[in-house]
Amino acid sequence: MSGVKLPQEFRWECLRQDHPRWQFSSGQPEVDEWLQAKAWQHQKKHLSVTKALATLA
Repeated sequence: MSGVKLPQEFRWECLRQDHPRWQFSSGQPEVDEWLQAKAWQHQKKHLSVTKALATLA
């Protein structure tokens, strides 16, 4: 994600199977459902890439 400046305590990570996707809440049910049910499967199949914002701690 070039050009995006993050505070020092954050970094981008590619979505991993162990990310707690079920805890994500965007306020849009369709987005939440896709992230929880489809994002990891699509990434494994090289159909899409999902990035997660993670803390360095």
